[in-house]
Amino acid sequence: ALEEPRRGVAVRLAGECGLRSGEVVMVRPDHLYRDDEAGLFVQVPEGKGDKYREVPIPSGLAEVVKALGHGREADPIVDVSTRSLRNWMTEARDELVDQDERWQFVTFHDLRRSWAGWLASDEVELGVAIRWGGWADLETAMNHYRSRATAKAQAREREKVPWL
Repeated sequence: ALEEPRRGVAVRLAGECGLRSGEVVMVRPDHLYRDDEAGLFVQVPEGKGDKYREVPIPSGLAEVVKALGHGREADPIVDVSTRSLRNWMTEARDELVDQDERWQFVTFHDLRRSWAGWLASDEVELGVAIRWGGWADLETAMNHYRSRATAKAQAREREKVPWL
């Protein structure tokens, strides 16, 4: 439903990096960097509250960002308003709701929430998740990070209870 390259990158930056809509529209190719110990990251120079943060980015997504920004490394890849991002998501949602009515409730911010849930399911240490997610406090982080009780997470936790 999001075949146009900029739309796909926008969704991937939110869903695979946990970026907020206001952060997605600021990402430029020159925000990508590699830390020799920790891997490939995307910088968020002015995230929510004008706070700097760094988030891991999958190498395939980084390559798409580089390719779309070739020759204009200092320009945003998804050069639209946050309202446009929400409109894109609404269009995709309306197209997908025909296949599954649960899509009618999905918002752009749900991509970030899902990312946080996947971190939890993969047992990323909470302090690292808070740093990557840029949450201001533990309560906010926990609302997103621990809100997703996937089947995998439930099975893992069930194994910890010997009498079940």
